[in-house]
Amino acid sequence: MWGVITVPLQGMPLFSQTSLKEIGLVFLATVAVSLLLNWIMVYWSQIFPQPEVVQEYYNKILKTGSTGETLMKGMTLGLIPAVSEEFLFRGFLQGHLENKWGGTKAVLATSLLFGLCHLNIRYFPFFFLLGLYLGKCQLIRHNLALPVLAHWINNVIALGLYKIL
Repeated sequence: MWGVITVPLQGMPLFSQTSLKEIGLVFLATVAVSLLLNWIMVYWSQIFPQPEVVQEYYNKILKTGSTGETLMKGMTLGLIPAVSEEFLFRGFLQGHLENKWGGTKAVLATSLLFGLCHLNIRYFPFFFLLGLYLGKCQLIRHNLALPVLAHWINNVIALGLYKIL
């Protein structure tokens, strides 16, 4: 069903057969990981406050009115980065580095790049840890179904908590 698309350089299936059990386990694990990382980030932000200009920027992007607008932003700001970043970091980079260095080194390297590419040194540790988790999700089945799902869930939780807090 999913095994049609492949990454040309590595021949890695992007969406091979993933069981409902795996999807459910990744869903539950991602909720736990995301809530833990976001909870720690809240306390981290109290110790190291975000510059006002950055806070204003986030408020403009994430400001919503209606429930429909909130859901639309959750879909676009949650799903588009999840798909594009996972294709780049786990699909292309991690897949390529796995062929050269093996799984562990590839996950570490792509997690480091994932953290750095978010251009927020203040939150680098959290992006790096999230990258480790997403890299492990890719290693489970060597496809992108699980890391895309996990990344999207994390983004939706982060956006929801940002709106609430």
